[in-house]
Amino acid sequence: MIIFIPDTYNKAGLGHLYRCYKYAHYLKNKDIIFLIKKTFNKKFLNNSFKHLFYSNLDTILKKITKKEEVQFIFLDSYNKKLHLKNFNVYSKKTLSILDYKTTSKADVLIDHTFLRNKTYHNKNRPNQKILFGHNYFPICKNLKKLKKKIILIDFGSVKNLKIIKNSINFIIKMKLEKKYKVIVINKFITHKDTKKFKNIYFVKFIKNIKNIYSQTFFSIGACGISLYEKCFYNIPTIALKVSDNQKFNFLNFKKTNNILNYNHIINSQKHSKTKVLDMIIKVKKNLKKNFVLSVNRKKLNRLFMSIN
Repeated sequence: MIIFIPDTYNKAGLGHLYRCYKYAHYLKNKDIIFLIKKTFNKKFLNNSFKHLFYSNLDTILKKITKKEEVQFIFLDSYNKKLHLKNFNVYSKKTLSILDYKTTSKADVLIDHTFLRNKTYHNKNRPNQKILFGHNYFPICKNLKKLKKKIILIDFGSVKNLKIIKNSINFIIKMKLEKKYKVIVINKFITHKDTKKFKNIYFVKFIKNIKNIYSQTFFSIGACGISLYEKCFYNIPTIALKVSDNQKFNFLNFKKTNNILNYNHIINSQKHSKTKVLDMIIKVKKNLKKNFVLSVNRKKLNRLFMSIN
């Protein structure tokens, strides 16, 4: 058995859970359980996986391990106390996603941060293995080759509606909504916020985001987990750092021309439509060179074969 423990606290957003789902796809024919906080909204769960709900993590782990042998526990959380926990009392190995600096007792650490320096993490155990690089980010499937007719605005679990409105106004000023379908994903936006915008589609959540990605010409969004997915799918993004833990991503993606700077493009509004579209095409060319799905899959297949 393999246990996934994603961060499903109310303020954690969906990124940790959905990243774990993608890693789980690499573990074919395995008995997999996801441990989910009881307070988490069940509508966001992927029903193709088994879920158990807990209020106390140790209690549910003890219950599981009395009946089953756990091969490894996979942790994806910003809770520093969990990374200090000795999960090896419940499993043979522990694997942790760790894209920030903290102490971890896991056997294997994965930091898929783009251009992360290999001296960033210190080994906390003699045999601890640390894996660096964006090719350890989980990507499951190729996108269907469809006509690019969507502009996607998605800043994740961000309450700052001003950046969304500025993005929409930028698109309207460029008259891009006349040629492309503009989709805004944000769970906090209300009818009052949206009623003045015509020909803009607002949704709180999309379960099958790959269908949207396959039709997306470019996106406007944050520098979190979804940025990696867009890059591997070669979707150019006009990107903004919306939290401190996105600073490293923003700086490194920007300096390698794998994103466009939101503040330079949207807030300044000094570029013509032709210039903006030209910059988007240049970013797409860079993404094709730097984010290669076949390389990514080889890395992840090797990783999980070695763990198995």
